Amino acid sequence: MALAFSYMRMSRPEQIKGDSLRRQLEASREYAIKHGLTLNETMQDIGVSAFRGKNRTEGTLAAFLDLIREEDIPPGSAAG
Repeated sequence: MALAFSYMRMSRPEQIKGDSLRRQLEASREYAIKHGLTLNETMQDIGVSAFRGKNRTEGTLAAFLDLIREEDIPPGSAAG
């Protein structure tokens, strides 16, 4: 079964107290079920801004992009 990688990000750590994480996970789970994918929920960047692309150069998303470039992510996988 192909994988889906859920990427959850919030610019400020205090946002974790709200409903954003739950909503992001719920949407990822629904997507995975709808498309018959196994969901990996380990990718989180809490307190990492995307405004100037910091999330692309630091943190979990940066590491994930490196794995894609190194072809360590199985073909047919999805990220969101």
